[in-house]
Amino acid sequence: GIYYLTQERPGAIGEGKYFKSVNEAILAYENKACTLHSRIKVRISKTMPNGEVKTGIVESTLGRFIFNEILPQDLEFVDRSKPENDLVLEVDFHVGKKGLKQILEKVINIHGATKTAEVLDSIKAMGYKYSTRAAMTVSISDMTVPAEKPQMLADAQATVDRITMNFRRGLMTEEERYKAVVETWKETDDKLTQTLLNGLDQYNNIFMMADSGARGSDKQIKQLAGMRGLMADTTGHTIELPIKSNFREGLDVLEYF
Repeated sequence: GIYYLTQERPGAIGEGKYFKSVNEAILAYENKACTLHSRIKVRISKTMPNGEVKTGIVESTLGRFIFNEILPQDLEFVDRSKPENDLVLEVDFHVGKKGLKQILEKVINIHGATKTAEVLDSIKAMGYKYSTRAAMTVSISDMTVPAEKPQMLADAQATVDRITMNFRRGLMTEEERYKAVVETWKETDDKLTQTLLNGLDQYNNIFMMADSGARGSDKQIKQLAGMRGLMADTTGHTIELPIKSNFREGLDVLEYF
């Protein structure tokens, strides 16, 4: 929920608009005049330690304005010794699992356990609220198989064929052949996974679930749309024949069993 809330989308509805307060911006969001991810400008007033009230325009996304309302504004993400940073949001970046950990570490170190418990409760409630509003679902169309996959598999198979030929000529031992074949498929699997992840839209629901740290991982994504890769037998020994298909394409009978 927090990952979704603090996301920024260039060109979103309402981008560049000015608002006299965060509440007015929220009202605009509720009336579909802007989104949580639109970069907007909001007039902020803040009472300084010397009692002076400072007012200015702050630019960020609506989601980040909302998120910062539950956070202390002295967590040292921003250098407050500079006057130009007096009104800047403390957390003006995309927050995932690692980002939340950094924020909470700073809260507990600066404000102690009691304040941290309050912040945690607020983050939990806000996270549930906006993960519900995000209404993320998984569709088969979210899983896009890279166009480069057939060529990658063909290149790997050609390499394996050369290794097998060298083995038959007596240029390498059985153990060397096995290790070379397994390494070839591992490298191909890694390259395919990276190509898949690089090609995914950063607003793809599956990518967001994994990137936020909420659910899933790169390995699970690559099994959905890359290749299942090398499997181990019941003894833990890696089988040198990989499963080249993925769950999006479907496994054939030999690969399944």
